[in-house]
Amino acid sequence: MQIHWDVVKYWQLQSTVSYVNGRDLSNHQALIDLPPLNLNHKLQFSKKEWYDLLLELQSEVVLRQHQFPNNNFNTNIVVNGALTSVLVDISTPPTGYHLLHFYAEVKLHAFQKAQTKLAFSVQNIGNTSYRDYLNRQRFFAEETGRNFQLQLKINY
Repeated sequence: MQIHWDVVKYWQLQSTVSYVNGRDLSNHQALIDLPPLNLNHKLQFSKKEWYDLLLELQSEVVLRQHQFPNNNFNTNIVVNGALTSVLVDISTPPTGYHLLHFYAEVKLHAFQKAQTKLAFSVQNIGNTSYRDYLNRQRFFAEETGRNFQLQLKINY
């Protein structure tokens, strides 16, 4: 579900909610790799008179997935010369997380026949440590931290 609201002149608010639910009816269990509840909110300021200035602040909330099949298993490993049973947890989803992102863009008049834009963005402003449930590498590494990006876009 998506909502777009023009708050006042130059300001817009966009909200998106996504949720997927499903079950394996044959085996009477939850499906694997269903995305958890996602909530995204974006506050936007845009003013054409200022070189098509666009400023965005985005909040991304991903909750913990509680519906998942339990495929954990026990195995034996050698500890101090003796076999020891250990649980191999390959099913439990990571905790939820909240990220903030920033994006800014202006149109430049550098070339007559080319549309030029300069953009700057910061992903994960708070440098939050998190693991995404849908990333199969989540067992080995966290997602990337704060990320700065500077772009020069030339459309000709």
